[in-house]
Amino acid sequence: MEKPIVLILMCILMLVTCANAEEIVYRQDVHRAASTNKEPVITGSMNPMVGGTYAYKVLNAEKVQQVTLFEAYPIDSEPGAYSLRNGKNITLNADSSFQYTFTSVKSYLICASYVKDKQSDNVFFFIDVTGQSDDIGKKVKEIAQLCRQSGASADYEIALWLHDWLTHHAYYDMTYSEHGPEGVLIKGYGVCESYSQAYQMLLNEFGIPNYCQTGITKGGNHEWNVVKLGREWCHVDVTYDDPTGGNVAVTGQEKYTYFGLPDSLIGIDHTYSVTYPCTTWDNIYYVRKGFPPIYSKIIDEGFLQEVTGLNEQAAKGLKTISVDVSEGYCIEYEASAYRFRVRRSTSGANIIFPVMAYLKSRTPMKGPGGRDVYYHFTYADHTLTGTLQTDPTVSKLSSAFVVPEGVKTVSEEAFAGIAAETVRVPACVTGIGSRAFADCKKLKHICIEGNNTVIARDAFAGTAGLVIHGAAGSTASRFAAAYGFEFAEE
Repeated sequence: MEKPIVLILMCILMLVTCANAEEIVYRQDVHRAASTNKEPVITGSMNPMVGGTYAYKVLNAEKVQQVTLFEAYPIDSEPGAYSLRNGKNITLNADSSFQYTFTSVKSYLICASYVKDKQSDNVFFFIDVTGQSDDIGKKVKEIAQLCRQSGASADYEIALWLHDWLTHHAYYDMTYSEHGPEGVLIKGYGVCESYSQAYQMLLNEFGIPNYCQTGITKGGNHEWNVVKLGREWCHVDVTYDDPTGGNVAVTGQEKYTYFGLPDSLIGIDHTYSVTYPCTTWDNIYYVRKGFPPIYSKIIDEGFLQEVTGLNEQAAKGLKTISVDVSEGYCIEYEASAYRFRVRRSTSGANIIFPVMAYLKSRTPMKGPGGRDVYYHFTYADHTLTGTLQTDPTVSKLSSAFVVPEGVKTVSEEAFAGIAAETVRVPACVTGIGSRAFADCKKLKHICIEGNNTVIARDAFAGTAGLVIHGAAGSTASRFAAAYGFEFAEE
């Protein structure tokens, strides 16, 4: 994905007086690049597809006063100049993001007005909406027909089949030249934007709600999809599930590591703005379908017996059992003439191991005398750790929605109405705003790890029967006592 072009006006938008109206003109040649990282920056897709819904965000938005989306029409007599019309004021979400559905093929300009050195200034982001060619439309319908012939009928199975078609018929464009959906659909190669937009078009053919999500990964700017499967939203990154390298589609090495992920897992190596919270772990491919044979072997034999002896530890009634996933230890899977390895340093390994922990937390182990016991497993610092649970319901904390690391404040109504049964709020969160978790009918447990997290009195309005977990003497414990919530010391 190309880096976003960020332009800052050297002077206030020029006003050109016409015969009948005052025209706002945008001239590309009088702009300069942003010079400091303190100036607002607009990020998102520069080449969205018509009919698609895309997410944008204003970084460093503290001093931004207004965001406006204009339609931009080229002025024939003045190359590089555009007439800006039909401006729409944009209301930003709490995290300074917004979504927009482009309904026609044309150019747009996002303008963010802000105060700099006590004077007004503007940041611009230019957008060219591309159309759907006849060839692309025919290809989408051809693929959709193959999907229907496969017998896939439920949204989950359809989304999975389309994911597989892309990973089996396309490869990543190492020349970084193919950004549109025609890349992977027609030519058989493209960058992340091509994968994401092609996947969106295929999902749209079946009426499955989705949008293209932009963000940052270790490779820089990136684009993937957020998809609604059943009643829940989840992340699907087709690009990351497709093997990279060479100039042909590499079959047999496709993965499912990034299919159906919640925010708490995709956030391990993707940075982005949450628009629709993705909380459920039930859409994760490996939870639904199970691990490949080697993963199952490692879980059942490697982790439990051959490598760590976790079963033996559990049989002794130990309150804490653990295994170190060291750099030298790897998972190997031989099939189709290749060897697939997962090391701690392998892309996706830090997602696979938490999923293993999640599955183990839902599976009873044999304690002293052969009785079933549950351990709540977590994966952190390259270690898989299980803590004995005296109340089996507490083990459900493993399936909690986790507020992404780095978040300082859970803003007003940020996660109101989410379907998660449990939530973990990390210590980095210093405040939980008004109605942040209001009307969460399924929410039963919330673990607030910070000792001094400030909680709005109506943060959990309409959420009955909630148990608040936290440290003794913490603000969470005092909040629970003051407002009649059950408190469990962690």
